[in-house]
Amino acid sequence: MKRTIFCTALLVLCGLLLAGCELLEDAPQETLPVGSYVLAVTSPLQPSGEKTEPEQSEQTVKRVINYEGEIPYSYPVKLYRYQLPFIDLPDQYAMICNQEIESLFGARIRSSMQAMESGQGPELEAVTYLSFICGEILTLRIDERSYDEKTTQTYYTLNARTGAEVSARELFAEAGINGEPEQVCNQTVTELFARRFGPPEEGNEAYTTALTRTQMGLVPLTTKWMHLTEAGQLILALTLYHPTGGMTYEEIPLP
Repeated sequence: MKRTIFCTALLVLCGLLLAGCELLEDAPQETLPVGSYVLAVTSPLQPSGEKTEPEQSEQTVKRVINYEGEIPYSYPVKLYRYQLPFIDLPDQYAMICNQEIESLFGARIRSSMQAMESGQGPELEAVTYLSFICGEILTLRIDERSYDEKTTQTYYTLNARTGAEVSARELFAEAGINGEPEQVCNQTVTELFARRFGPPEEGNEAYTTALTRTQMGLVPLTTKWMHLTEAGQLILALTLYHPTGGMTYEEIPLP
């Protein structure tokens, strides 16, 4: 009799366990972001007409974060993609760039991931990058896009072998531009003003003030205001002050 009661109880217990498993299978599952933390390298693009050194770029710019997937609970479905580069070069300037990259992008990537894990919307939609080499100059471009459709591009320009800071004169030499960098840039801004706002008029203080402010914004002339394209074209980035008031951000090919 005791054995019969024990067997019956055992059968009841098994039935309850099976029912519990079925309930767990039927329960809705939360979808959390699935990311990977890998150490990979960039795949630099080959600019037309220019021979780069992809092996050098692969050795010096490494991908230390690579997250992508769907944002949990988003409808319609929204995707995210986060990449974080690291410049693996010995000079102190490269280390300073890495610290800034971590501060500007790494911290916000982690914050966005934490927000999704908490069921909240992330701040960033995408952080991606591209690196390439022209001659002795390494260029790293980081593209950032938020869900309010705001996009930014940040450039880092370094010596491709040491990671040292590159001078304006070195950029001019690589782009094949003759002349003193400061003079060439001032002349370029003057010509831009003439095309955009007409030739300068004697006694037009607003015009002169806006032109001077724009030119002085490039002092000192460093890679903060210039970068190379994949094809070796040098671009001057500046804040253009308008004679009528206001300002715009401009990117101008040199010369």
